[in-house]
Amino acid sequence: MLIVPETVSPPDPRPGISRECDVRAGQANPMRPARLPISIRLVLPAALLLPILMTAAAGWLSWRQAWREVELETTQAAETTAEYARRVFDGLMLRIERAGDVLAGLSDEQIRAEEPRLHEMLRRAAIAGPLEDGQREPFIFVFDRDAHPLVSGNQMPVPRDQSFTQREFNQALRDPASPSLHVSQVYVGRGTGEAFFAISRRRERTGNGLPPSAYDGVINASIYVSEAEAALRRLAPTRQGTVLSLVRVDGAVLARSLPVLPGARLGEDSPLLAAMRREQPSAPLVARSTLDGEERFAAYQRVAGYPVYASAARPSAAIVQRWMTVMLPLSVTGGVATLVMLGLALMVRHRQRDLAAANALLENRVAERTGELAESAARLRRVQQIGRVGGFEIDLRSGENFRSPEYMDVQGVGAVARTEQHGDWVARLHPEDRVRAERRFLEAIAEDAADMTYEQEYRVVTPTGETRWIAARAEIERDPAGRPLRMVGAHVDVTALKAVEAALMAGEARLRAALQGARLGTWERHLPTASGHWDARAAEIYGGLTPDRCSPDLAEWRERVHPDDRVARTTAVEGAIAAGGPDSYDAEFRFLRDDGGWNRISVHGTVVERDPVTEQGLRLAGVVQDLTARHAADTALWASEERLRLAQDAGGVGSWEWTIDTGELYWSESCHRLHGTDPAIAPSLESWRSGIHPDDLAGLNATIEATLGSQATDWATEFRFTRQSDGAVRWIRGRGTVEREPVSGRALRFRGIALDVTSQKAAEELQNLLIQEIDHRAKNVLAVVKAALRLTPSTDMAGYVQAIEGRVEALARAHTLLAEGRWTGADLLTLTRGELAPFMVPVGDVAVPTIVIDGPAVKVSSAAAQGLSMALHELATNATKHGALSVPGGRLTVGWSVDHGAGLLLLRWEERCGPPVAPPLRSGFGTRVLEGTIKHQLGGNVHCHWEKAGLVCELVVPLKGAVELEFGS
Repeated sequence: MLIVPETVSPPDPRPGISRECDVRAGQANPMRPARLPISIRLVLPAALLLPILMTAAAGWLSWRQAWREVELETTQAAETTAEYARRVFDGLMLRIERAGDVLAGLSDEQIRAEEPRLHEMLRRAAIAGPLEDGQREPFIFVFDRDAHPLVSGNQMPVPRDQSFTQREFNQALRDPASPSLHVSQVYVGRGTGEAFFAISRRRERTGNGLPPSAYDGVINASIYVSEAEAALRRLAPTRQGTVLSLVRVDGAVLARSLPVLPGARLGEDSPLLAAMRREQPSAPLVARSTLDGEERFAAYQRVAGYPVYASAARPSAAIVQRWMTVMLPLSVTGGVATLVMLGLALMVRHRQRDLAAANALLENRVAERTGELAESAARLRRVQQIGRVGGFEIDLRSGENFRSPEYMDVQGVGAVARTEQHGDWVARLHPEDRVRAERRFLEAIAEDAADMTYEQEYRVVTPTGETRWIAARAEIERDPAGRPLRMVGAHVDVTALKAVEAALMAGEARLRAALQGARLGTWERHLPTASGHWDARAAEIYGGLTPDRCSPDLAEWRERVHPDDRVARTTAVEGAIAAGGPDSYDAEFRFLRDDGGWNRISVHGTVVERDPVTEQGLRLAGVVQDLTARHAADTALWASEERLRLAQDAGGVGSWEWTIDTGELYWSESCHRLHGTDPAIAPSLESWRSGIHPDDLAGLNATIEATLGSQATDWATEFRFTRQSDGAVRWIRGRGTVEREPVSGRALRFRGIALDVTSQKAAEELQNLLIQEIDHRAKNVLAVVKAALRLTPSTDMAGYVQAIEGRVEALARAHTLLAEGRWTGADLLTLTRGELAPFMVPVGDVAVPTIVIDGPAVKVSSAAAQGLSMALHELATNATKHGALSVPGGRLTVGWSVDHGAGLLLLRWEERCGPPVAPPLRSGFGTRVLEGTIKHQLGGNVHCHWEKAGLVCELVVPLKGAVELEFGS
């Protein structure tokens, strides 16, 4: 807008008529004194009321704004406090769940018996989870159904002689219909003397044999009130005395940023308590605190998932004081403005009286001014078309400058049109732009300049010190000789636009840095025209292939995608660009480089433009990443790990590492399988030592201590370990090296392997047993020969020799059959006959023991044949010495049957008509061999009954496991 100052009087367009003529004309036609219009008469009261009304309106708006700001701040503070409480409570619940997993399946007696180990596991559970700033590890306490402590993660041992029935968390969850968790009121710890409150959950999956819905005690985790109060003080806004609180839904105060006694509660007349009981959504309220009697503006927020509310309150007096701080300058300014307006109104009223008298003289000039105003209006429209905000006009001949109010307002020197000198504008220019901006202005108005326009951007500094960016545009009028006459233009405040441009440039710089750091390439593709753009990194990833080589139909690019990956990539892209599809997609595929190699590429694309009618994707943009090296490394690492795992599995070897300072223990998966433990649960020294055989534990500890106390670098030991998965006792051989500090030689960590040598140990024991058996068998053979000699009549020498030879040969055949059975198995009937053959050959007329063998056709494996042959041999030897086979009239019945339902082979040895028998006073070597082969080797049982008629022995052998049987027809 162009405003011509009133101090400049335009020339009179009427030649020959002077102002004196106008005056005389006015005197010749005197006008009736004009009465002041009503608007002028109202100026005085309006001048008095306007500042007062404006001050009152400003006060009302600032009052409402003050309360709106407090409402927003307290609401945000309550939400922040609720989120903090939720994170803390979730952390406590996570520790409670870990404690429940540790104690799962254990009875109260087992927990008390294993308190040291469980205490350590609960302590680790307490410190393993996330902790807020300044938060100590929480107490984890486990109570039985009678409210007696069982175990704790922070106290060892727990005071079992104390009862905590008065604590509400031991009572609140007894009802099956009670909530899944409970937040207690504030208590003062008996041992620590510190105030705390706890989150509790019922114990589940206990080993006490109670029904699933029965109450069996609780697990709780506690937080110190002092830590919660410190956190609330950190969260509380620093100004205006905001108070943060955590309050249970029944009014119990858990923590407060201001001091409060433990056990404090909200009064029954508290509006906040009433709102929480109604579960009313968060809404600000003004109420007087029942804790300290101060009136506050409060907002509250429910802690998600817990019966606790977070509240934020600010004293009403502070809000009023804050408003008064704003109102004080407004009131002063309003009073001063009222006085100024009063003076101006009086001056206006006085001037208006003079102007009313001269009004008649000016009326005859209205027509003359109309033409000038029309020209000014045209000039104004021209400026408005060129510029968007402030207009200016410079007479380049006289140097006179005219500035519109908008121009002056943008320049920061007041929104009043006025005349300025060129130096005033130069003085406002930013020092860094002053030379450049003035040079550009002078170049534009130079006589030899050909430009008819002037345009540039520069900064100005307002009187308040604010820096603004200005975009100036103008047209220059020149005479036919090219001399500049006038500059008319406008300028625009582009400060905000410059800030956006700077932020955009900074964001682009950060994006470029991020892309370069991540080695990502960017791309864009316009689907209707098959045109696109790749940056240099994307072209490098695609093996040198640039977008222009794929135009217009991307045929070459598609051909380079690996055939096995084309369908998946195409499906992902088409799904994203289809109407209603997702706006982004991810694809990974192999791409053929120019040199014939394959790059493994990961692409993330986003649909950035869709057809407004069909919703089909029109433009895609995204990033591309080369995964070739990482995939190769992953493949090599996987192959290496797989080879190591297969080698360890094949050799029954597990690897382990023990960090001495931290006590951290690492086992490979094969090491977990060797010990029968769950790979998902981290091992510990305590759990490992608990599985070591008691007879080996002292020696193992001594070996470890001796290694730690010396400078040895190698370590080896053997011990027995009870597997957790099946309870089997395995022999484990451990070997490792010790890593030590270079200077002190202190042991830092052990690394090594563990090997299952149970089979080797069993073989060694079996070898020793066989050596003893060979010695024993030789004695037994002599006993059988002696019995044959004693039972064979010697009246007929030829028959005597024949009988003795036959029985010895039968014994040799049984031994041969036993040796063969070790490898190929043997028929049970043949095996039994072979062992008893020496006693089934009659000689002459002498009566021999009667042996009856009866049972189905059963072929036993080599391991079972060895064990059964040894058992039958021992029973036969015993019968020869003491039982039915020791007398001519004895009777022996050997039979067996198969119980398929129970999976057992039942063999019965029954002696009759022999000498009286009685249980032996001690177990001899034969009895140990019998039990060792049947019980330990074959996993069966031996039941011997010493009846008056003779010995009855029942052998029970599993069909599967240690013994596998093949059944005949």
